[in-house]
Amino acid sequence: MPHYELQGVVSLRERQAHYTHGLDMLTRSITILVVRTTREKKGQEMSNTERRDALADFLRTRRARLSPEELGLPLWGRRRTPGLRREEVAALAGIGITWYTWLEQGRPITVSVELLERLSQILRLNADERLHLFTLAGQSLPAQVAQPDFYVRPVLQSLLEALDPCPAHIRNSRWDVLAWNSAESMVTDWEGQPVAERNALLNHFCNPRMRQILPKWKEDGKMMIALFRLEYARYAHIAAFQELVEQLQGSSKEFRQWWSEHEVQSQRLEPMEFEHPELGQMVLDRLTVIVQQEPLLVMRALLPPSAADKGHMFTAMAAARSASD
Repeated sequence: MPHYELQGVVSLRERQAHYTHGLDMLTRSITILVVRTTREKKGQEMSNTERRDALADFLRTRRARLSPEELGLPLWGRRRTPGLRREEVAALAGIGITWYTWLEQGRPITVSVELLERLSQILRLNADERLHLFTLAGQSLPAQVAQPDFYVRPVLQSLLEALDPCPAHIRNSRWDVLAWNSAESMVTDWEGQPVAERNALLNHFCNPRMRQILPKWKEDGKMMIALFRLEYARYAHIAAFQELVEQLQGSSKEFRQWWSEHEVQSQRLEPMEFEHPELGQMVLDRLTVIVQQEPLLVMRALLPPSAADKGHMFTAMAAARSASD
């Protein structure tokens, strides 16, 4: 992780300006996303007929760009147009030619997730095209999760550093922490943990240090379980999620007890309190943002709720970093 050297009042002011700029960037991004989403909901959604027509056109164009040779199909008969024939796609997908023809004609029929996955493979769609196919068919993509070694783009790491001295990290749906900033390292030493153990739930329930720095460790733990429950409902069929819950149940009696209560919650409302050995008392609001360009990732930032808390954080971070030099 990058290391910042702070010297005197000038450096502290520069860090404050750096933080303010980063927070402004984040606020503008969220505002743009909300405005765009609102506009889409108000008048830019396709009607069912338009969506079926777009799906038909998309399938025809994807079919036309493939040759039988690419899929190992024999050449037979004269071809008046380039690309695969409808009957070839239908045969590869395991469906009737009439039904597939209806699909390319925009008929009001329902397409299953399983068929969409087969068509994605047959038509050799990339990730963006696969998402577009599912959207036009009115289906959601099957749940996926970014792996612990998932590549986090440099621009996202830069965003984390722009939020410094506010602790921030990026994680996947399983709550595996994939990237973090310098301030986050002062709360949790992710760098010092094996990749397989860089998980927010494991850190809370299996790291004794968290009990020491979180005065409301019990309340925070129950809240985390309730939040994670909603994620787990989507991904329970994935072995990695099952293994994580089994590991936590075997390692923490508190997790085992609270998990069985089956509480759920969509967002955290209460701030987090810290009793940090170097930073002292801190009260921070938890902000979670979905990364639009990487829908499998979430950014979590801990932000000071008031000007007084913000000033304390700047001073405490500067003092802690100077002491560690």
